[in-house]
Amino acid sequence: MFTKTYNLNNYRAPQSAYGGISLGELNELCLKMDNALKSKPGASQTAFIDSFEFKRSLTYVCAKTNLALEEFSSGELIGAQLFFVIVENENIEKNIQKYTNSFKLENSQKIKRFTLLTFKSIQ
Repeated sequence: MFTKTYNLNNYRAPQSAYGGISLGELNELCLKMDNALKSKPGASQTAFIDSFEFKRSLTYVCAKTNLALEEFSSGELIGAQLFFVIVENENIEKNIQKYTNSFKLENSQKIKRFTLLTFKSIQ
């Protein structure tokens, strides 16, 4: 059970056994954000994210691929800048509704127990 729970590259334990985030999930989140930023011409290597419980771990893993993370407030976003919201799968709809009045949902990608929502400012 210990190996299944803490082999973080290959997370297979029930969620009740491990309440954190796996290294596999972190790596995939970083990869998806990096790919989304690189697909936009002139994109920065900074991913603006909404507050996230595991931001510290995510920042550490993303830094290995030269992707910087920064929390944002909606007033700071300018132009057609992308930002990311990472939520547990059961909270997707609530978070989409929170942002769709002011922002356009560009993409939604499930990554194991989480969903990466990519928004773009409408301005």
